[in-house]
Amino acid sequence: LKGELKLTQWIRVMTFLSIIGTILLFSFACPGGRHGGWVLLLGDAILFPTLFLGDGLSSGLLMMSQHLCPAGSWLDANHIMLYRGLMVAGMGRTLGPPSARMQIDNGGQNSYAFQQFALAVVYLMIFELGMAPRVKLDDKQDQNLAVHPEAHLRQFTP
Repeated sequence: LKGELKLTQWIRVMTFLSIIGTILLFSFACPGGRHGGWVLLLGDAILFPTLFLGDGLSSGLLMMSQHLCPAGSWLDANHIMLYRGLMVAGMGRTLGPPSARMQIDNGGQNSYAFQQFALAVVYLMIFELGMAPRVKLDDKQDQNLAVHPEAHLRQFTP
């Protein structure tokens, strides 16, 4: 499957799978409550790996030199990595777990599931509206990058 889909299509697949995982977090996914714990674990097992993989692919796509501003601007590769590090490690990993616990305490399982669902949909919208239209890879280069990612590094390294 590696060469069958373009990079942007892989990001979409991973995001749609993560949205499916969030649906399994809702209480209606297991109406009898008999296997509720297993369904919840399955939802998490689908949601988080696919969302992280999609995020990694989109970060790699973002870091390609043709999608960033030139060196010295506020949106060059160095600054983008700094902003991403601050957002992911500084805010997401610091505020995420307490926020999730607070969400479950105040609103219950469905409130937490809706929060995860909404964030996955927002991630998809940001990708579709902000990043996917600006991707300048043609099909051949994109498929070559999916099969041989090191080819991109050799091509754009000064």
